[in-house]
Amino acid sequence: MGELKLTPYLIHAAREHSRDMIRRGYFSHISHISATPCFDEGPIERVKWGAEKYAEIQAEQAKRDKSLWGRLRRFFMIGAKPELPTYIAENIGKMPTGRVAGIGNVKSEWDVAKAMMRTWMKSAGHRKNILNPTFTKMGIGIACKKKHGHREYYATQDFQG
Repeated sequence: MGELKLTPYLIHAAREHSRDMIRRGYFSHISHISATPCFDEGPIERVKWGAEKYAEIQAEQAKRDKSLWGRLRRFFMIGAKPELPTYIAENIGKMPTGRVAGIGNVKSEWDVAKAMMRTWMKSAGHRKNILNPTFTKMGIGIACKKKHGHREYYATQDFQG
């Protein structure tokens, strides 16, 4: 299995999906109605949106940078298109803090991360995504909400190969 490289546009897409699930109160790979058009579909559309958004952010930062490095970045970005996904998969999960059946006491963000990863690795489909050698890039995004005095974390992993 090769190394998975954390990729900014996949992180952006994953984070926004986790936030959208909390904001709109759903838990699904597909979001049907959203104020943000890119979230009306599934993982492929979100990753394409993330790539385009990240390219826009990079181009804007290059415009503001008056140094030699900024001029070089602008030169090489002229007409550059973001790298669009070829093969995409997504894992989503949610994890409360407190006593969690089958996991134990989840108190800290570190406990949440360990418990979420353990849960994904116990699931055949999630595990397959994580260990798939086709994937070379990944992004993870986490959002949190308060619920009945505890925190509940939503996590999204996006993979690209």
